[in-house]
Amino acid sequence: MIIALEGSDGTGKTTIANMLAKEMNGDRINFKSFGYLVSLMKYIQYNASNTVARFVYGLAGNYLESNEIRHAISADPGHNIILDRYVYSALVTNVSLDILYNKGAKKRFMYKIFNAEIKNFLEPDVIIFLYADVKEQEKRIGLDKNRKNIEFLDKNQKHFLLTQNLFKKLAKKLKKQGHRVIEIDTTDKSPDEVVGIIKRHF
Repeated sequence: MIIALEGSDGTGKTTIANMLAKEMNGDRINFKSFGYLVSLMKYIQYNASNTVARFVYGLAGNYLESNEIRHAISADPGHNIILDRYVYSALVTNVSLDILYNKGAKKRFMYKIFNAEIKNFLEPDVIIFLYADVKEQEKRIGLDKNRKNIEFLDKNQKHFLLTQNLFKKLAKKLKKQGHRVIEIDTTDKSPDEVVGIIKRHF
């Protein structure tokens, strides 16, 4: 089974992905699984102002993920794979940044790329969208301590809210298309509670 965890920073993806991998005796895969991509990822993250460049880089990493999954499943058809972010996060995160900083100038172009390429990615059996209150997200990733830069915090809150709304619209669309989608607000829930909710769906 392939399970993709999607959501913005601070919603609990990595924690839940690690716990699910352990509970289901599976493997967790994300960008950091590819050590040779880490330095490139950091460069693009901090130096590329073009959201399309960041998005295409994200898709490239997702292609590698898809290939790793195919090899793993070929070797063991019953193997469980937990994805900590996948193609949907690559799309939504960068569309959100483009809307926030570029007034959505490249939004349609990114959706066009996504719609043309999505068929080339291995489809998850289950897509889990995790949400959380913006204040809780900031707390979880330590941004609540950065009170000196009010402008940064304001932009970050807008990004989190916009990203969450885009994920919810995408989840609704995927459900209509027949995908198996689970949505969970993790704000007042412990990781064990979130994992319990997910397991009840199987």
